[in-house]
Amino acid sequence: MAQLGDFERAKTLLQRAAQAFSAKEAVARARCTVALAEIALVSRDLGWPARNLETAREVLEARQDYLNSAHARLLQVRRLVLVGKLDEAERLMGRLDPSPFTPVLRAAYELTAAGIAIRRVRAAVAEEALARAKKAAQEGGISALVAEIEAAASGLKAPAARLISRGLERPLALAEVESLLGSEAVIVDACRHIVRYANAVVSLSSRPVLFALVRALAEAWPGDVSRSVLVARAFRGRRADESYRARLRVEIGRLRRALRSVASINATEDGFALMTRRQTGVVVLAQPLKGTTRRCWRYSQTANHGPVRLLASPSEPVSAPYSADWTRWRRQAKSSHLAVDRLAAGLRHRCPESRRRCYSQFPYRAIKVDSMKKSPANIVSEFGPFPGGDRVNGVTYDGQQVWFATGDKLMAIDPKSGKHVRSIDVPAHAGTAFDGKHLYQIAENRIQKIDPSTGRVLSTIPAPGAGGDTGLAWAEGTLWVGHHRGRKIHQIDAETGTILRTIESNRFVTGVTWTDGELWHGTWEGDESDVRQVDPATGKVLEQIEMPPGTGVSGLESDGKDHFFCGGGSSGTVRVVRRPKRHAVAH
Repeated sequence: MAQLGDFERAKTLLQRAAQAFSAKEAVARARCTVALAEIALVSRDLGWPARNLETAREVLEARQDYLNSAHARLLQVRRLVLVGKLDEAERLMGRLDPSPFTPVLRAAYELTAAGIAIRRVRAAVAEEALARAKKAAQEGGISALVAEIEAAASGLKAPAARLISRGLERPLALAEVESLLGSEAVIVDACRHIVRYANAVVSLSSRPVLFALVRALAEAWPGDVSRSVLVARAFRGRRADESYRARLRVEIGRLRRALRSVASINATEDGFALMTRRQTGVVVLAQPLKGTTRRCWRYSQTANHGPVRLLASPSEPVSAPYSADWTRWRRQAKSSHLAVDRLAAGLRHRCPESRRRCYSQFPYRAIKVDSMKKSPANIVSEFGPFPGGDRVNGVTYDGQQVWFATGDKLMAIDPKSGKHVRSIDVPAHAGTAFDGKHLYQIAENRIQKIDPSTGRVLSTIPAPGAGGDTGLAWAEGTLWVGHHRGRKIHQIDAETGTILRTIESNRFVTGVTWTDGELWHGTWEGDESDVRQVDPATGKVLEQIEMPPGTGVSGLESDGKDHFFCGGGSSGTVRVVRRPKRHAVAH
């Protein structure tokens, strides 16, 4: 069933099989767990409990089932690659000896090695790994896999990025990207939102306004950029009035401080110009244009959360712009269940949300809407990253503090200053909500009810998405839960977890909140993210607030007035977005 693409049916059958085995048949149950983990990986359900796979691997290794144990280890590595933990992935790969592997398992091993090399921008290493994978696939007699590997190998020469310099553009293959990164040029990397020169790397991944400014300056180098153009690029303003000019001066000052180890910014008569420390060039490394890349190297799309960056330094969370996709051969080959599909496909980002300060028992209000309204997001402030909280998975507001989930704890900050106030050590993997007295927090496949004064978990209920849940909000005396890949919002009973109703969406749901009788949810797919109001009866999109490119929403909450708190995913930030003024007619 999995080879035919019916993952849900395959999971159901495997779960039934695992339950049918007795405790004495530990090996059989462990093999079912490994198969479930592979299906979760293929379907991009990266919220599936990773510790279950490690437990199964230990059982298989203890029972001397070394091949399936190695397969489980390989699945762990593939998951780490997808979530950007390349250092840990390479460490686990080093524990595997591929010499006793079957041809199919050895091909999967080499494909995984190639995926890591691609993300490390090591073209020659990736090419060698693909050659070994092809040889192993030929030994296994899987013609579909051989063809896919050959396509991937030829894709190494296809455009992986786009070079912009002195007003000219040209595509770059992966080997050329590798060579460029070793040059003396100042590189403004629009794939990872960083600026690098030699060994100095300045990350602007959590500061989209600053990156928009430096990219505009780099594209115009050695010339200058007018203030009106910078205002349009950074703030989406139509004209550079005094308000925008004042804001531009502030942001340019911040950019100067951020780039002081790499370059300087000089004011000119019309605007500003980027100046290098030495006689070096300035280039922009951008994503390739759509339609110029081969299928194997298209840009990865992610849900709510950001791309899987390829050009990663060991100290940064990796995400990826030059990707390989190995999925189709899986459906063609009879014995291909061990192979690696979509090594560089997008990360299923675990995202979340919450609720507003006004705890209305009547959230619905009739709105007269002639057409859907779109507007750019007005980000009025940004807090973080915070020590001990390297990502934001869910956001809520209790009327005094903004709470957000960071994976292994809940953190609270002052909404005015952004100062860290307190923390609660509790699993916090996705959405967060507040009902006026208690906090609710998604932890894998369950929702916890927490006493904020003591941090004690009072009760738990099953989450409707069985681990695929993201957003969480409280309204009408019930919980509203976003189902990320299911593109749904469930209203559930807060005591039992029973689903009361379901609202369909046409985008991944990465945050949910109610405010003034309006239902809003966040989305994040690839490099595009927005906050949208939907009709709670039909799911129709009524209004859309578009976030700047590269800025995602992983958690959404309203302050009950005119602002939204938006989680920033792996950037570790909480952004405050002004809510557009409403011109509603109540009926």
